[in-house]
Amino acid sequence: EKSKIELSSAMVSEIHLPFLTADATGPKHFQAALTRARFNEITANLVEDTMEPVQMAIEDSGLGPDQIENVLLVGGSTRIPAVQDAIKRFFQKDPVKSVNPDEAVALGAAIQASILAGETHDLLLLDVTPLSLGIETAGGLFTRIIERNTTVPTSKTMVFTTTEDSQTSVEVHCLQGERELAKFNKSLARFTLDGIPRAPKGMPKIEVTFEIDADGIVHVNARDAASNVKQSIVIRRSSGLSRTDVERLEVEAKEHFEQDRQQRELIAARIKAETLLGDAERTIAKYAGVVEKANLQEVQQNLELLKEALGNTENPDIITLVEKLDSSLMEVGRLIYSASRGAVPDGGSGTAAVEK
Repeated sequence: EKSKIELSSAMVSEIHLPFLTADATGPKHFQAALTRARFNEITANLVEDTMEPVQMAIEDSGLGPDQIENVLLVGGSTRIPAVQDAIKRFFQKDPVKSVNPDEAVALGAAIQASILAGETHDLLLLDVTPLSLGIETAGGLFTRIIERNTTVPTSKTMVFTTTEDSQTSVEVHCLQGERELAKFNKSLARFTLDGIPRAPKGMPKIEVTFEIDADGIVHVNARDAASNVKQSIVIRRSSGLSRTDVERLEVEAKEHFEQDRQQRELIAARIKAETLLGDAERTIAKYAGVVEKANLQEVQQNLELLKEALGNTENPDIITLVEKLDSSLMEVGRLIYSASRGAVPDGGSGTAAVEK
């Protein structure tokens, strides 16, 4: 550590460690000269690692490096010339050194404590959530309720529903992370909302609220809008992630972004396919004498192709087949609407909109 500090201003540092150990011949001492060039070489990977969160912060802000007015250095190791050079290369400007890097964190903590204690009123320090918070939804997907980098305290509510007929309870699985699939994120808590009135799937409206207070404690509430039954849970900081875990999850999310996106699209298509198949079967049975046989045959053909594709859970053709079935159902719906208004179903004058 002494040499690291010396090498921020000197080009060579002498290391003397006397009496490290001893053997039959006597005590052993260590003595060496460490140059700044060698120090930069053995710490290059650490300097490179520090630039990853800088890059991520820039991307999250939606700004470019050239739009940043000042870069403040905080922490004693920012005195290392190699760190300052890396910042300068990235932002194309010298970092600001007017802040004492050793005292900045302690001063910030003291100011935040003063704000929370009600002693300071003319200054506001905003903390942010390091990772997104949300719940597991149908198909094992992770649905974000509070996005990463949201300032706290904060609260947000989203409405969900049931996936089965006559479902009287739902499990709320709370997670933290950036991956599209729930299984790759950090599980925080689970609880069950019971007492939901029996109804067809998709009918109940279940409001899930995530609230983060000034102490970083997460309150999760689930409420059925019809019956007003509620359930809640509190997730304290100890249930969350360490800084190392946060950084690891951020890197994993970045590395698997494209793979996760494709998986999410495929799962979403499978969920939509289940609904479309039911709609298609009911449409064919109900409107056989209302629209042209050729149109219903197209729906039937797309229906059968989609059913076959669903036999392979990883079949990417499911996405295309869902779009085709959806399109053919939309066309049948247009014809039904036209027929109900006494119009000739030939796609002639006039337009029709079908809300699904």
